[in-house]
Amino acid sequence: MVATGVSKGYLNNPTFTAEKFISNPFGDGILYKTGDLVKWLPDGSIDFIGRIDNQVKIRGFRVELNEINLKIQEFPNIKECVTVVKNLNNEKVICSYFSSKENIDTNALKAWLAKFLPHYAIPAYLISLENLPINANGKVDIKRLPEPKVLNAKSEIVLPRNDIDFRLISLLKDLLNIDEISIDDNFFELGGDSLSSINLCAQIQNEFGCALFVKDILDNPRIQDISDVISTNLNTASKAVIPKADKKDYYPLSSAQKRMYLSSTMSGEHSILYNIPGGIILNKMPDISKLEICLNTLIKRHESLRTYFEVVDNNIVQKVQDSVNFKLDVCKDSYDFNDLRTVFYDFVKPFDLAKAPLFRTELVKLNDNRVALFIDMHHIISDGTSMHIFIDELCKLYNNKSLDKLNISYKDFAVWENSRISSGDFDEAKDFWVNQFKNDIPVLNMPTNYLRPAVKSYAGNKVYSKFDKELTAKINTTSKELGVTPYMLLLSIYYILLSKYSTQDDIVVGTPIVGRNVSELYNLIGMFVNSLPMRTKIDSNLTFKDFLNVVKTMCLNNYKYQDYPFDELVDKLKLQRDTSRSPLFDVMFIYQNNGNATVDFNGIKSEYFIPDTRISKFDLSLEIVPENDILNLSFEYATSLFNKQFIEELSKHYSNILNSCLDNLDIRISNICMLSEDEKNKILHNFNNTKVDYPKDKTIVELFEEQVQKTPNNIAVVFGTEKLTYKELNEKANSLATYLRNKGIQRNDLVGVMVNRSLEMIIGILAVLKAGGAYIPIDPTYPKDRIDYMLKNSNSKLLLTQNHLRDLINFKNSICIDLKDNEIYSLSNTNLENVNVPEDLAYVIYTSGSTGLPKGVMLKQNNIINFIYGMMKEFAFTNKDTIVSITTFSFDIFVLESLLPLLNGIKMVIASEEEQTDINMFNDLCKNNNVTVLQTTPSRLQAILAKENSFSFITNLKYILVGGEPFPPALLKTLQESCKSRIYNMYGPTETAVWSSLKDLTNSDKINIGRPIANTQMYILDKFNNPLPIGITGELFIAGDGVCKGYLNNLELTTKVFINNPFVPNTLMYKTGDLCKLLPNGEIEYLERVDNQIKIRGLRIELGEIESQILAYNGIEKACVIKQTINNRDFISAYFTAKSKINITSLKKHLSSTLPKYMIPSYFTVLDKFPYTPNGKIDKKALKLPEEILSSSRENEYVAPRTDLEKQFVSIWEQILNVSPIGITDNFFELGGDSILAMNLNIELKTIINSISYADIFKFPTISELVKKSKSTDEDYDFKYMEKNYKKYNTILGLNTKVPSIFELKYKNCGNILLTGATGFLGIHILDKFISHEKGNVYCIIRQEPGLTAAAKLHQKLNYYFGNKYDKLLGKRIFAITGDICKPVFGLNQEDLLNITNNVDTVVNTAARVAHYGNYYEFYNTNVKSVQYAIDFCKSFNKKLYHISTLSVSGNSFDSNIVKQHLNHITYFRENSLYIGQSLENVYIRSKFEAECLVLDAILDGLDAYILRVRKPNA
Repeated sequence: MVATGVSKGYLNNPTFTAEKFISNPFGDGILYKTGDLVKWLPDGSIDFIGRIDNQVKIRGFRVELNEINLKIQEFPNIKECVTVVKNLNNEKVICSYFSSKENIDTNALKAWLAKFLPHYAIPAYLISLENLPINANGKVDIKRLPEPKVLNAKSEIVLPRNDIDFRLISLLKDLLNIDEISIDDNFFELGGDSLSSINLCAQIQNEFGCALFVKDILDNPRIQDISDVISTNLNTASKAVIPKADKKDYYPLSSAQKRMYLSSTMSGEHSILYNIPGGIILNKMPDISKLEICLNTLIKRHESLRTYFEVVDNNIVQKVQDSVNFKLDVCKDSYDFNDLRTVFYDFVKPFDLAKAPLFRTELVKLNDNRVALFIDMHHIISDGTSMHIFIDELCKLYNNKSLDKLNISYKDFAVWENSRISSGDFDEAKDFWVNQFKNDIPVLNMPTNYLRPAVKSYAGNKVYSKFDKELTAKINTTSKELGVTPYMLLLSIYYILLSKYSTQDDIVVGTPIVGRNVSELYNLIGMFVNSLPMRTKIDSNLTFKDFLNVVKTMCLNNYKYQDYPFDELVDKLKLQRDTSRSPLFDVMFIYQNNGNATVDFNGIKSEYFIPDTRISKFDLSLEIVPENDILNLSFEYATSLFNKQFIEELSKHYSNILNSCLDNLDIRISNICMLSEDEKNKILHNFNNTKVDYPKDKTIVELFEEQVQKTPNNIAVVFGTEKLTYKELNEKANSLATYLRNKGIQRNDLVGVMVNRSLEMIIGILAVLKAGGAYIPIDPTYPKDRIDYMLKNSNSKLLLTQNHLRDLINFKNSICIDLKDNEIYSLSNTNLENVNVPEDLAYVIYTSGSTGLPKGVMLKQNNIINFIYGMMKEFAFTNKDTIVSITTFSFDIFVLESLLPLLNGIKMVIASEEEQTDINMFNDLCKNNNVTVLQTTPSRLQAILAKENSFSFITNLKYILVGGEPFPPALLKTLQESCKSRIYNMYGPTETAVWSSLKDLTNSDKINIGRPIANTQMYILDKFNNPLPIGITGELFIAGDGVCKGYLNNLELTTKVFINNPFVPNTLMYKTGDLCKLLPNGEIEYLERVDNQIKIRGLRIELGEIESQILAYNGIEKACVIKQTINNRDFISAYFTAKSKINITSLKKHLSSTLPKYMIPSYFTVLDKFPYTPNGKIDKKALKLPEEILSSSRENEYVAPRTDLEKQFVSIWEQILNVSPIGITDNFFELGGDSILAMNLNIELKTIINSISYADIFKFPTISELVKKSKSTDEDYDFKYMEKNYKKYNTILGLNTKVPSIFELKYKNCGNILLTGATGFLGIHILDKFISHEKGNVYCIIRQEPGLTAAAKLHQKLNYYFGNKYDKLLGKRIFAITGDICKPVFGLNQEDLLNITNNVDTVVNTAARVAHYGNYYEFYNTNVKSVQYAIDFCKSFNKKLYHISTLSVSGNSFDSNIVKQHLNHITYFRENSLYIGQSLENVYIRSKFEAECLVLDAILDGLDAYILRVRKPNA
């Protein structure tokens, strides 16, 4: 408390006064520490909670005794109470004393408290008194409270009251593996969780014949209360929970099935994304016939295994086949175990959802006499538990055991669930979940290694680890002590990890729930899994223990409503569809505590074989599986976003956080550091080992005068035709310094210098320093108000200027001195006595402030000297070099162009104002003066290079230093191609003395800001100043000898950004406001300003990413992306300059291929040139609003349909959405569309056009986009197949059959091969066979993907299929070449083209688009046009061609026009056949047919080429 009423203190008690009366850190005066716990209320009033000394710790838990009092007082008939802690039997226990109006049952009171208080806060003793003892002050006399009667351990167990209690406790002992259970124990505090709740419900059903739901357990967690619920429900035991459905031709889908059907359809008919494959290795061959009989028995038992799916009346339905004649496939070949993974991947294939059964099995023999049983099911009929049931029941049947009868089937559940949805059974749950997400839905923005693709990729990988017995035991023990489950504890750690990585505190994690909370479902095969979106706020001020209680409460609340279908929630929330993300959450947490099914085929020894599917449905998933006494962890991740090393480090950080929390349950989340001690040492010390000696005992003037002694007659500075030697410059500066001393300038006085570019500019700077003062550089182009503010704020006594600039000055307190006045230089020109020390000020530079007023940055002389010596260590500058000064002298980097050369005998050439802006004049200046060093901003350098024939000076440069702004990649490429000089990217804020780090980019294509310079440390920290791991974005802090003194006359801002360095005691570090991340080699990548990171609709957007992608578009020179706000609506605007006219539609299409839709700017503005600040940076404040906004808001305009096709589309949309009118730019999902309606829309659209897929509706959600997508029709690519000479073709095809197979190409002497389609299934296996059997090299054409190099993409695929088998051959025999088969000469650059043509003998073309639906244009480009380019390449460079085709060219029916010709005889399609009248309506078949015609025509024209047709195995 602070106020004028605060007393003077305690009389004659200075110790207690000092303890309670403390300095006010927020202003003047002192504070009084009241010892009261309070909190602010929204209206500004204060709520009293209790005394701090009423806050105690019990078994490590912080307990607020007053909270217990308040809760007891809420119990009926309680008059007053007090709670204290007693020490009984050397243990602290909570005792509550109360008085009441009538007798209180303490057991009932204790049970009531258990509903509101955590277990550790429930009093061990509740003692009723007639009245509480009161002392003389009217307060409860604690000392007079009676001692409680100590209970022994056994008496704390409340025994069963009746038979139901006794039977229930017996069930629980087995279920939870606990010896002693009291009826007042809490089920969840005993270790129960959601899965064990389901198991308990099932066992209660079996034991009592009584139906309980998980919600019943959650609402009544005490054992006594569960028993009472059982007793109440015994009368309804005979009634089945799920009734059998009436027999019909078809049935509705469950919510989970709908989700699976739509997701599967979205992923395409060739996707295995929703397969659930697995395998079992058996020690010997089982009885195949018996196993097949058992499989057919299971199919008969479980209707799901006979279920298939169709669309009836625009609704997806499921049908159940009466019977299925299932055959167990037995592979004829046998394999080595090392090859089994490849065989397994071949086994897993797409399912046709319209054909039952939707599962398959296969037996595969191994060369060591073992056998693999492969099982693959579609997720729409199965889940993880179902797989366990399948294996368990298969084993029982094989072992001649009987199975319990199933009372219902899956279709009964589906009908029941749909009736619950329609009847309102879920209304309470719906309200609960919708309220969870009624405000902005947080989107997790994890740092990634690669840019997020515009369309979600499901390619994935896993990283494995485990927790040993000791750690696992600690997790279990801690969980039990804290009254939580291991799931809750480990989930809490996951939240903290994600929060630390993303710097977000509102996170949604998905978690699967088994969905079998009715006992009748327990042994059913089917899709029951539901997803729970677990949303939690991570308050970093909480201790881990407190946060764990938050997570526990959240989990228990969510479990109550776990039945509510996830897809219903998604539809109710009307989420905006994002093809780059999953709805509601992108990360999962799975605690798999149900174990694996026991495999026992009549005693045959077995083990599970479950290779990674290399699929990741989410960005990141953590699965934890208990096994014996350890925990197995697997982090599944999207390989389109993360690399393996990143996830391996993330896995370690999860463990580090866990250990930190287990070691100290009271650690604040803000204080948790993810790093190991080794990581900390590497990041904080090894990467910052920059110690270098420099003259710490000298000033700038002393070093300059030493240089004058060394090179007195060398030219020091040149301006136009004027020049000064070091001796002349020193003498003039001495004369002026003498004048300043005479005017009263003393040590550390501030002197303004405002002059045009001239020799006097340098004389003035040196003179101020020699006089003992510090200079303030003032640009004459600044506005008058800014100049006046700088002079007033600095209290500058003198201003060195020129007469013609006097009119710019309104501030009258400064004495103006004309530097052109010759009288000044008539005074003594000898060196003055030095009055400074290195810690004195050198200069004060005013930079832009966030308040609108500039702030004066105070740089000390030792800051500058360290900088200069650091630069000289990095660059081999000599007195033969010449530095050109093009920078405005009020910009701090001017120091490198002035003081650095002057202290090292280097010539400085000053560009005039005209030479600064006239590129031709600047070019002449540099050439005439043999300039070897150029320092500039990227913007200025781009302007110099933009004008042809005006930068010939660049060839003479030895060093180009670029900084002040992000370095554009295109600029780097231009420089690398234009000159031979060393190219450096420079980084540093004014507050840390010019440049703090640098990176040599001369031979690099990766741009970053490098490493810190001499005696400089750079830390990347989170918002609590914890060091962050490599690759994680955080704010950059800079420490070391370059850190300045602070801001002039601005203590508040100084203390805000110059803070104590926690890693080097008694030093400061500067808070830069720049977001960066550390790279594995210790270099730092700059991302953007903290204030340049924005959120739109909850999505965090880094504007720098968008700028990079715009700059990657051909023809764009410079780009700037900003957030703008109009009418409280935020949007993104892009501004750019270009060499030629840019088509905005094409630019948007380019961005759509690399960026998620929400990152595409709303507006694009082309500029002739950007506005710049005086420092040469883009002036973002000067960018005007886009014309579209200024004129009108076009986004909300209704656009009517114009064509017949658009009108048809509108009619269908209005019918399905029941909305009118609908314009062609309206978004389907924003109008109320959802995944089900999208399916209906797709069905309707196919009645008028067949080229639009279900997935297209999500990618192109407006009518105009869909129409444009469907515009390219088959007629655009008319192929005259009837005009071809098939007789000649057949002859050539006959010769092709001499090549037995693609894997025997060695007979044709291929040499080195160029392989297309190398990342496809066929291409990667051809590569494998070729490398294994041949000596040649393989050059793979790989199309570039965002954030993924060609080599990385190939490496991913090789790892996916063959593990690390080929890691050592990459770059030696296997080469990845960036290219595009759909472009001439494969889109190769000149260097790669030369390499390929010199080294390759044969082209093997396996690339193809494989699908049986879609737009023919897409097939034509990949399957036909690319083949023509391959032929052209082989002809041009005399290469052999092997074209891989398919037996599918045979078609599957005859063309309707000639079908009658084949009615009376059999027509065969042979190896030497091409056209026998087959239908070519299928887009894929047609494209492969046309490609073969192209190759055959080329062979007729003399090309050495072969066609090899592949077929499916056993076809």
